[in-house]
Amino acid sequence: YTEKPIEGYNDVVLPKTEDAGENYLEETVFLGDSNTVRLANFGEITLDQMLGYVGLGIQGVTDTECIWFEEFKDPVTMVKAVSLMQPRRVVMMLGTNNTSMDTSKSMTRLTLRCKVLTRIRISLLRQCPR
Repeated sequence: YTEKPIEGYNDVVLPKTEDAGENYLEETVFLGDSNTVRLANFGEITLDQMLGYVGLGIQGVTDTECIWFEEFKDPVTMVKAVSLMQPRRVVMMLGTNNTSMDTSKSMTRLTLRCKVLTRIRISLLRQCPR
């Protein structure tokens, strides 16, 4: 967050707010790569809140079967895991495994992020009561 607005970035930098409390965090699932796994390893979040996979790039979120649930024989994709968990909110923490100095790939990475967010949103909307 920032205490002072940053010109040109007001819509992407979070303003300082009051602490939302533990309930806010308990209703949140963190989806990502090794940085997300690290949060759980250091006790910052619980395993019930973590959908993390070391080495995951944005391209693997929709297709990589890497999340295990006791009730399933095989792992599921992160999108399927979000659908099964039905969290109130998802914090997606991905990107470092897709970073390169090649700026021509920026649009491809942005497109992938948009597709992932759309798939997660659709999977959550399907779970909502009608």
